[in-house]
Amino acid sequence: MNLLRLHFAPEDEWHGELTAEVSARGFAGRGSAWFAVEELRQFVAALSAFPLQAQALPSITGGFGDRAEALEQVHLAIAFAPHDLRGNVRATVQLANEVWNADAADLEAIVKVGFLVTYPDLDQFGSAFDRHLTGENTEATLRSSVA
Repeated sequence: MNLLRLHFAPEDEWHGELTAEVSARGFAGRGSAWFAVEELRQFVAALSAFPLQAQALPSITGGFGDRAEALEQVHLAIAFAPHDLRGNVRATVQLANEVWNADAADLEAIVKVGFLVTYPDLDQFGSAFDRHLTGENTEATLRSSVA
C-alpha cells in the first residue's frame, strides 16, 4: 500500500518538527525537518485546490540552509502535481538524514518515492493534516486509492 503519514510536534506556537513516514511499492523511509506553522497552513490550503494549478502546486521542503535560496540539505520534501487526464495526482516524497560534516557526506541516506493519489485522497489528507495542526488528531495519513 502506498501511504504517507505525518506527525507534527510543535516547539512553540510558531515552529515545530514535522516527521514523515512513507512507503510505496516496497520502498520506505522516515525523516523529519523543522517548519513554521504558517508554512504548513499554507501547504494545507494549497491541498484543497481543484484542479491543482501549475503556478501554486502544494509542496513543502525543509532542511539545512537558507530558504530564500536553495537549501544546502533537504531532509523532508513533499510535493503534489497533476499526473494524467484521468485526474490522478502524483505525490512525491523525499526524505534524507542530516549530514553534520563533510566527511560523512558519503554516508547520506535518501529515500525518494512517487505514487498516485486521487483528488478525494488529497482532500481527506488535507483535512486530516489541518485537524492535526490544531490538535484534533494525532497524525495525518495519505493513503492512495489508485489501483
